[in-house]
Formats: sequence, structure tokens, C-alpha cells
Amino acid sequence: SYPLGVPENIFGDSSVKLYPNPAKDVVRLEIPGGHLNRVSISNPSGQLLLETIDTEFSVSTLSSGIYFAQVLTDRGIFSCKLIRE
Repeated sequence: SYPLGVPENIFGDSSVKLYPNPAKDVVRLEIPGGHLNRVSISNPSGQLLLETIDTEFSVSTLSSGIYFAQVLTDRGIFSCKLIRE
């Protein structure tokens, strides 16, 4: 189980890549040797703003700012900050 807050990256820094970051319109995910189940984008208050099963998705509906991406794969969970320009 995870403590309160954002779960840690259980893969290590280089296993899941989310780019570009900062992003303007489209974000892409690379998951070497894994399968994407879901991506969730939340604001700093924890409100879910976007959810997708695609490895390429638009963030153009989000305002400029800092968000949190949670990537659920068949290997576990990866979490990181996502900056929208």
C-alpha cells in the first residue's frame, strides 16, 4: 500500500517516458516492455481532469499549470508531474 499523496514511481526513472514535458497540445507515452491500462491526469487538489487508454493524448483542454499524471500499466504504477504550457 502507498502512503497518502502521490504514489512513488515503482519502475525506476527511465522505464516510462512521458513527453514532451512541458507540453502544449499532445503528450506521448513510451512504456518499454509494458502495456498501458490507463492514464489519469489530476490537478494539485486531486480532481481528476482527464482519463485515457491511449499512449498519445491531447492536453489542449487543460489550462496552463502543473498537473499530476498517473500511468497504470500491467507492471504497476508510474506517477510524475506534467506541466501544461
